[in-house]
Amino acid sequence: MADIADRAEALEANQREDALAAFARSRQEQLSRESLSECEACEVPITVERQVAVPGVRLCINCQSRLEQQKRRGLA
Repeated sequence: MADIADRAEALEANQREDALAAFARSRQEQLSRESLSECEACEVPITVERQVAVPGVRLCINCQSRLEQQKRRGLA
């Protein structure tokens, strides 16, 4: 029985490491991109404060909030 538990634990650790590495790569890509001055979804100006606070920002706060709500509901 311990063998199955050990393998499951190792698999979970590998998946966690892979997920963290993917997140780090994604975050690094975002940080290396230039922030947009207009939302790529609705073309509303993105405030300078948001551009500074979120390097590589692509969406205005309203579109970002909508996207996050859709992801939580499983729609995006």
